[in-house]
Amino acid sequence: VFHRNEESMAILTPPNLENAQAVIGLDGTPTHKLWNLATGESFAHWSVLATGQAKAKYVHEALGLTVKQAGEKLSPYHNPQNVTTNTDAALLYGIQVAEGEKPTLITTKSALSQYEDEGIVDYTDETMNYGTVLSSNRLAEKTVGAILGVTHPGDDIFKRWAGYIGVPIEGEGRGLDRSYGDLGDNIYHHFVHQQVLQALLRFVRGRSGATVYVNTGALPDWVEIDGKVNPVKFNTEYKRQVADSLRESAAWQTKQEILEEVDCSQRTLER
Repeated sequence: VFHRNEESMAILTPPNLENAQAVIGLDGTPTHKLWNLATGESFAHWSVLATGQAKAKYVHEALGLTVKQAGEKLSPYHNPQNVTTNTDAALLYGIQVAEGEKPTLITTKSALSQYEDEGIVDYTDETMNYGTVLSSNRLAEKTVGAILGVTHPGDDIFKRWAGYIGVPIEGEGRGLDRSYGDLGDNIYHHFVHQQVLQALLRFVRGRSGATVYVNTGALPDWVEIDGKVNPVKFNTEYKRQVADSLRESAAWQTKQEILEEVDCSQRTLER
């Protein structure tokens, strides 16, 4: 595939499988055309869970996965300008309050860098970026998680894989309404939506039961949403301190008691 603007060439080199008596692929989120293309084989596709209803029942009932949605936009966090650190900090803090423990976070490498710079990772138990998710069992025993934003490799990647098949594609629309046509959408969903599903499944690989908060709408249609949350921004550090004081107190607190513990004005407290 030739990239005109960059004057570069990309060559797909499938593995040599001539000596294999059989080739078997195992994939929880398969894209059939890409499997055939990447391996040079023609796979017969068989799904253990053939319908969206069967998948939803298995994930929800057998694995015990509870999904709560904190945002319905695409939220492509590969772009640092799209990362809503203030709202994300409030969400992570709110999860800790609601669930009684810090969540384990999966997001993009770019977002993680910003969270580390601003101290937001202090509201998490552990972190991973999307690039280290596939085939990982590291979070198998975690029962509270957060998935913030999506990874998005960009249109050039989608066009390259479509080019390997010999079909040109172009994207139209924005956010979750963006489309690249039938073939292009398969490729796009493989690299974006299916990565969110793979991240969800990291939390239920060791034992049943996990609650995961997701702040993107890039989920397969069959995933059941068990509730929606609306995080309120932490506009100042004082709000975090007041919230901490209220959460950690064993009894009701008056305004004066809070003011003695948190170094802020009464006006700030009341706001």
